[in-house]
Amino acid sequence: MTTVRETNRWRGITALALFGAAAGAVLSQPAVFLAGMVAIGYAAFARGAAPPEVDLAVEREVSTESPGVGDAVAVTTTVRNVGEATLPDLRVVDGVPEGLTVVDGVARTYTALAPGAEAAFEYVVEGTRGEHSFGEVTVFARDASGAVEVETTVQGPTTTITCVPTAESGETVSLGSVTDPYPGTVTSGVAGSGAEFHSVREYRPGDPLGHVDWRRLARTGDLSTIQFEAERMATVLLVIDARPRAFAETETGATTAVEHCVDAARQLLEGLLSSGNRVGVAALAPEITYLEPGLGRGHRVRAREFLAAEVPVAPSGEKFYPRHLDALRRRVRGDRQVFWLSPMLDDYAVSIAETFAIDGHAVTTVSPDVTTADSAGGLLARAERDLRLSSLRDADVRVIDWRPPAPLETAVAAAERGWRQ
Repeated sequence: MTTVRETNRWRGITALALFGAAAGAVLSQPAVFLAGMVAIGYAAFARGAAPPEVDLAVEREVSTESPGVGDAVAVTTTVRNVGEATLPDLRVVDGVPEGLTVVDGVARTYTALAPGAEAAFEYVVEGTRGEHSFGEVTVFARDASGAVEVETTVQGPTTTITCVPTAESGETVSLGSVTDPYPGTVTSGVAGSGAEFHSVREYRPGDPLGHVDWRRLARTGDLSTIQFEAERMATVLLVIDARPRAFAETETGATTAVEHCVDAARQLLEGLLSSGNRVGVAALAPEITYLEPGLGRGHRVRAREFLAAEVPVAPSGEKFYPRHLDALRRRVRGDRQVFWLSPMLDDYAVSIAETFAIDGHAVTTVSPDVTTADSAGGLLARAERDLRLSSLRDADVRVIDWRPPAPLETAVAAAERGWRQ
């Protein structure tokens, strides 16, 4: 879209110039009269100004398209005037993705370009989780007098930076009793090896002596065997709160709550898969993304890539409605157990956890705390969050209250101690 507007740079100059010229003539002051006439000339020049014709080509290079989290990525953007007119006053702003932060230099330049000339500017961004596509370049061009400005955008090359975090040593949380009775082994409803009573049948040669019903033998003289309910590994869904409300941070430029949730999901993913559980991942946002639970090395890679690229890194600008939750609920079968990863910054986050529980899922809430105690507003937000977590505990929903940058494993251990009491 192109916008043409007057800058009002010369507003009032005509009246002032006429007054100066008249005053110089009346007072017989040649210098004043001459200055007024010069000013009238400038005013006439400005009034006759035409919008500059902007015809630019943009090129962009990045030092790497696959940085690690926190890596510096150098960006070089080159603008070339491919038109036939000189652009005497040109301002160029690069389309830095919303999820990236400029850590060195500035993503803009101010220059003048003759036909065929080009100008380049460099800056550095920091790699963050996700896939980041650069947008259009915004251009502001003024004529030589500065009286008229053209604002337009120029489509540059398709430039995408993809940052996939790797699961390194220390990033896998030890789940301990988090997997019992929630994610972990669960009963299957059929006889087999387990700890829960299933049925009694007639003794067969070779049955373990430990499974013989000695009490029944003593009471009736019948030899029988106790069968236990077979156990199977759980199917777990990690649901990340990526609603617009969840993109909160302790201070401007700090890690958002959604990023903390993704970090927690990554650690839980590694621990659950290593324990043999089937694990899936979903992002609850205006546009839901979903990875079906699975097992194995290939699924581990897909899940890592999902967490890196499919969870939003910034709000999309769209509103979240209950129908989005309903769309996810239709995909979550009754035997799946849910980890709800949310900063719990609004009452609807509580309703979401309770809804999963009402649907028959065993729910564990993992909540990174991004509230602060630096202001009255921060203290109020922290108190409200604490009340929401308490209401979940009262509803028999397990809660892991995590306060980054403390290790998640510390929060898990503290929660386990509370569950055993």
